[in-house]
Amino acid sequence: MASTIDDWSTDIAEVRDDDVLIRGHLLTTMIGKRSFGELAYLLISGRWPTHGQAHVLEAIMVSVMEHGISPTTTVTRMMASYGNPIQVGIAAGMLTIG
Repeated sequence: MASTIDDWSTDIAEVRDDDVLIRGHLLTTMIGKRSFGELAYLLISGRWPTHGQAHVLEAIMVSVMEHGISPTTTVTRMMASYGNPIQVGIAAGMLTIG
């Protein structure tokens, strides 16, 4: 049986003809008023972050902008150079994070 759009419902987002709802909030009303970190936190947790939580999330995103020579990139590059599928390299790199 073929799946339809109704089979893929989620509480995270809803695409409408004129806007997008993200966790029940209109995207057009958040643009220019909320930070990327605030929206990322909302998507992940389902609630707005405190000022401190948003600030920490923004700091984390800034700190990972340039990967350089770090365990995550080294392991990812090594796994890819060994002929593994790209998803294996990415997964290996992600596992070095935590």
